[in-house]
Amino acid sequence: MILRKIFGDKSRFAVEVMHDPTVSGPHMVVGFFLYWVNDKWIGNLAYEYLTHTLKDMRDAKTQIPGHRGGAEFCALSPEAFLRWWDENLWSEDSPGQADHEQWNKLWDDHRRLWLNFGDANSDAKIYLLDCGGVGRLLWYPNKDAPAVVIEDDISRFETILKDAHDYMSALHAFVGYHQYLTDREHRLFIDRTAAGWHSVRARVTRAGDTNRSEAIADHVFLFRSDYGWLREQAHVRARLTGSERAADLRVEFPETDGIRAAADGDDPNGMEVHRAWVALGDSDRGRFPPGAAFHPELSAPLRQHLVPTQEGLHEAEALPWFSVQLRMAFMIDGQGCGGLVDYLHLVRAADFDAAFNRALAIGRAKERTRLCYEHPPILFQFVEVRALSLLGVGELGDAIEVHVEAPVARLKQDWTPLRDEESRAGMVSRDFELGLPGL
Repeated sequence: MILRKIFGDKSRFAVEVMHDPTVSGPHMVVGFFLYWVNDKWIGNLAYEYLTHTLKDMRDAKTQIPGHRGGAEFCALSPEAFLRWWDENLWSEDSPGQADHEQWNKLWDDHRRLWLNFGDANSDAKIYLLDCGGVGRLLWYPNKDAPAVVIEDDISRFETILKDAHDYMSALHAFVGYHQYLTDREHRLFIDRTAAGWHSVRARVTRAGDTNRSEAIADHVFLFRSDYGWLREQAHVRARLTGSERAADLRVEFPETDGIRAAADGDDPNGMEVHRAWVALGDSDRGRFPPGAAFHPELSAPLRQHLVPTQEGLHEAEALPWFSVQLRMAFMIDGQGCGGLVDYLHLVRAADFDAAFNRALAIGRAKERTRLCYEHPPILFQFVEVRALSLLGVGELGDAIEVHVEAPVARLKQDWTPLRDEESRAGMVSRDFELGLPGL
């Protein structure tokens, strides 16, 4: 989810700072930094660390009014100005490129004119000159487009930039972001050289007659971190399309799915193994009104049995393994839902009812309130238990399928879920779920 603030007038010149409080944490605020010029935004809509942007702004002394200078360039045309920068700083044949020390000095003398901070604005070139109190903004959309020139009092430009700098500085200093929203958030990104676990989401599709495919099911597999990506893909493909009757099936690995990892030595009992955001359209937001009360204890989760993989669970006298799927909502105080996330956890339990009780305890433990500086607080609330999957009995191996579901997000119509006796009537096999008998 994104919280945003705009400084300035988008029809002339403005800075927009957007940050995601759900993933921001100690030493980093994550989001976007964009410019607006003549109602057109400049930048890349790709997550970046605003920490880097703030450092660049400080290096350029953006927070200090009256330091900009640039009068020696004010007599040049926009084309001649850009040509000077290209020939002296950006070109591989520029004098500074041959002498690193010389280039650094030239850059230090002129970086105050350059407004491409952080990583978000690398595709465009934007500069600000102080021409005797008149600010001249030069924006070069690309090498073939003419420069866009806007002039105004230099103090207007500098105030906008300083306000954006001060706001990001306050976000970094805000005590509420000195911890992550969830205990495990970003504790481990995927590191295939480290011991531990990680999960992979795979989608099974059936090829159609007109080069179109039909999505059948999403599967989540859990692997030891040293399993190897190519071996993982081969394992998943063999597991899901190994039957001759399934020759028309394809396996895709959605790039947008995050990978959750657990450190070596963590007790797998209760371990979070996967997280996936749920698409939330405008029509869906009405189902999560401000102040909505959720009753996860009334959930009617799907109960299913997953056949162990060949390298999965080995028989032993112990409590069975289950995966439990929980849905959490980011509720913005006074505004409604800002996003949904589905979590998968591994638990050991005597039966489905005991696994359901474990899921309730895990979900309740995730709930918390997060303050977001001057923005409304976020209530991270437990919505429901969505699925309970029996995996088998014994020790976890190196590869195990832990979850399967329909690829379309199933949002409930109201927030006091009724019990669906059919979904609670007993275990549902993976083959039944896929509609592929014998696969």
